[in-house]
Amino acid sequence: ANNARVYLSGAGGFYRQTYTDTAGQYTLTDVPIGDYTITTYEPVTGMTFSGPVSVTAGAAAPGDLRFIPSGKVTGNIYFADGATGIGSVKVDVMDQASGSVLKTAYTSSSGAYDTGYFASSASNFIIRASYTYNISAGTRTISLDQAVTGFTSNAQNITRNFTYVVNRGNIRARAYMSTGALFLGDSVRIEARS
Repeated sequence: ANNARVYLSGAGGFYRQTYTDTAGQYTLTDVPIGDYTITTYEPVTGMTFSGPVSVTAGAAAPGDLRFIPSGKVTGNIYFADGATGIGSVKVDVMDQASGSVLKTAYTSSSGAYDTGYFASSASNFIIRASYTYNISAGTRTISLDQAVTGFTSNAQNITRNFTYVVNRGNIRARAYMSTGALFLGDSVRIEARS
């Protein structure tokens, strides 16, 4: 990773810091013989990765750390008109091979979601959007899935939008009694049938 901060820490409070160059390489000089922990901080995602390193007399110590591929998944979830966002939709990013949930986010009132950065070495993801709404007998959930390739580098952004064919709208009507007078003072229940 370019411009990643690298920390070396050891016994007695020993500490060194540097940054990686454009090739992702770094050098720490004048490090006493001993065992240390080396930690890198990836500047875009804010993620850290650590590992042990031992320094011996007169030898260059290999301090290679490999970032686990990382990124975030963002997008919007719309009703069938493609413009009206749906709020409170649960979005799960899952490892396609194991089915385990790696990250969960919920849409804002505008239908936008952002998982935030996370690390994953999964080859492929399933992004599942689950929209739950009320019906007369309780609730109904409709889930939509999209398969995508997992992260292949650091700080990737995968964008996926979903459109639900469930249409919601307003009904405006007047109710009249058989005499032709306006029906007032009671409620009207409208139910969708599938």
